[in-house]
Amino acid sequence: MRKNFNKLATLALSGMMVMSMAMPAFAVNLETKTGAFTKVLHTDGKTYAPNTTFTFKVTALAPASYTVKNPDGSVNSTVTTLQAEEGALKVDPITFSPTGTFETDERDGLGVLDANGASFTRKTNFVIDKDLLKKGNGYYKFELEENNSGYEGIRYASGKFYVYVLLYEENGVKKTEVAVERQGATIKGVAMPAEKVDKINNNYGKHNPPETPDLPPETPKTPENPNPKDPTPNDSTHDVTIVKKIEGSVRNEAETFKFSVKVVPSNGGERYHVESVGGSTLGFTYIDANTDSAEFTVTQNKGIRIYGLTKSDKIIVTEADGKQYTMSVRHGDKEDGSGKEDDTYVNPLAMVSGEKYKAEMNVLKDKSHVEVVNTKDKVTPTGIVMNVAPYALMLAVAGGMGVVFVNRKKEEE
Repeated sequence: MRKNFNKLATLALSGMMVMSMAMPAFAVNLETKTGAFTKVLHTDGKTYAPNTTFTFKVTALAPASYTVKNPDGSVNSTVTTLQAEEGALKVDPITFSPTGTFETDERDGLGVLDANGASFTRKTNFVIDKDLLKKGNGYYKFELEENNSGYEGIRYASGKFYVYVLLYEENGVKKTEVAVERQGATIKGVAMPAEKVDKINNNYGKHNPPETPDLPPETPKTPENPNPKDPTPNDSTHDVTIVKKIEGSVRNEAETFKFSVKVVPSNGGERYHVESVGGSTLGFTYIDANTDSAEFTVTQNKGIRIYGLTKSDKIIVTEADGKQYTMSVRHGDKEDGSGKEDDTYVNPLAMVSGEKYKAEMNVLKDKSHVEVVNTKDKVTPTGIVMNVAPYALMLAVAGGMGVVFVNRKKEEE
């Protein structure tokens, strides 16, 4: 019995040794094409990279014949692709982050400036399992699609790509070469030629990206030649200006107020670039999602501008004690509130009065404008407010801060 046990133990140990030797041998057949494909994400130049990962679907295609042409367009040869096993080609995910590092130098995380905006660039790898190219040396064809993960503000690539993998042998070693084409569109039943590419473009709020990621690719309409049905089809990230207005017959325009802002994002982990308006001193250049900014001081016509907002981001503006100013509420399509009501730029959600006064809103278009108004008028000895409508009187009794949602129409660029 002991002899049999020893034999079993020897066999088990031998099996473990064989497996340990086989595993590295299996790994040798994985070939990685480092940096073989590039993702370029276009922005308006004032928006941080999104906090998301791009993934891809790869499908092995059935054998088919296609023509190989010389640079002058003449036919070189006709080849027939081979059938690969599923999983023979994989594309590594590409992760973007507001605090990430990219292929090129960034402007404090705001991308590389280009015409009418900026861009972020990341490369990815093709991983080829040569054991799953079972038909031997030759060409294998795969279809590559970008998965739409639904990150708000991103325009994903809707077109498809073809990846050709050539398996060949050199000095007894199996090697591969890879080429990528963008699938040509079919227009009225006619297939357009495919185009060799090495990248996928995505848009994240740039009004005039080099091209859309759609099939067929197209150069979007410019402000000089807009589509009347959708003049800003690529305006998916927005900016808003929030300023203080001090009004009333006994106002003191030199009076100061404490502000803070917070963004509750539709997409988690975001960062928003901010700039001073009217010379206000902020002390910071960005705010992170779900985090109250540091308090900053504003007075007449001073405030903050926030970039990189998408339509479902909720902006919360908080003001410290309004110093006995009364509240008025108006919003319209002109900065002075005199225009017709128009919620296409700013969607006012709620106002909350209390020890600190808050206003919540969504920003729907670029160049949106919000005014936080505090009003103080002359009062009689009996304490009755003068020159104020009954509605404003009721608000004054409650005490509070005024927030003006003013939607500035976008100017033609």
